[in-house]
Amino acid sequence: MKTYSYTLALTALLAGHTLALAGPFNRQHVAAEAKWIAHFDVDNFRSTRVGDWVAREQIEREMAKVQADLKTFLDFDFDWRHIHALTAYGLDYQPPGKAEGVLLIHTGLDVQTALETVIEKQAQAGVTGGNVQRLASAPVPIYSIRQEFVAALPPGQPVVLAKTQTLLQKGLSVLAGQIPSLGTSPLFTDFPVAPNAFAFLGLAAGFNENTPVPPQAQILKLAEGGRLILGEHGDQVFAQLTLKTRTAEASQQAQQLAQGMLALASLSQPNDQVLQQLARATKVYCQDRLVTVDVQLPTSIVLEKIQAEHRRRTGN
Repeated sequence: MKTYSYTLALTALLAGHTLALAGPFNRQHVAAEAKWIAHFDVDNFRSTRVGDWVAREQIEREMAKVQADLKTFLDFDFDWRHIHALTAYGLDYQPPGKAEGVLLIHTGLDVQTALETVIEKQAQAGVTGGNVQRLASAPVPIYSIRQEFVAALPPGQPVVLAKTQTLLQKGLSVLAGQIPSLGTSPLFTDFPVAPNAFAFLGLAAGFNENTPVPPQAQILKLAEGGRLILGEHGDQVFAQLTLKTRTAEASQQAQQLAQGMLALASLSQPNDQVLQQLARATKVYCQDRLVTVDVQLPTSIVLEKIQAEHRRRTGN
């Protein structure tokens, strides 16, 4: 089997293709010491109008060749719709491109059978040190994938992926209840109750200490933590950014800064109808140490923009 085919098949199988973090976010699955968290609820996303269109018109088409290759090379019937959710978290902050963490894949796919099939085919072809190597069979099956990351398949739990054995064991220990999880931590519990969102990104204190902040995002310098959620409710698509500041006074400053930036953008481009509509749809408010930027747009308008961009890129 060609290296390309291995890579394509294994990446799709383990990572769900390009589906950037079953179902709702589970705090029990994440280490209490996590500094950042990203969660993507695939099932919820597919149930929305936006997600349904993206799934049918983009993901399904992109996955067709991957599914065919998996069937040809691994005799594996891959259905990306059996990937229910993705959760990723890290224990520190690193520059973009260097971040390392734990990825949890909530899936009904028989990943172990597929990986064992790869190992068997490698043996039949006389391949040693192939793309997939079994590192352990019990108590939890663990595999090395292309010597780039390791995967563990704990029974009844999400698939666990990491770059290092240390991070992999951390992820397994959390799932086994051997070390504290977010379920015992107050982290992110003081944010407003989140609407039914399909995407979640949380950043704990210290995320902006060593990261350069561009001029248009100076509001982040006032924050010590934050949460971004995306979703669709009724006929509205929403995005909600909530920042936690060090003091109530800082949250008021952040609110004023956000409102000022919004007004400046609107005044500087009065003929940009999209920008004007976005400005009207954005609300900024604060409560104690929390400042929230809330954007809601009709789903029909968001779909129009996504479809227009799709036509521009594909020529269809």
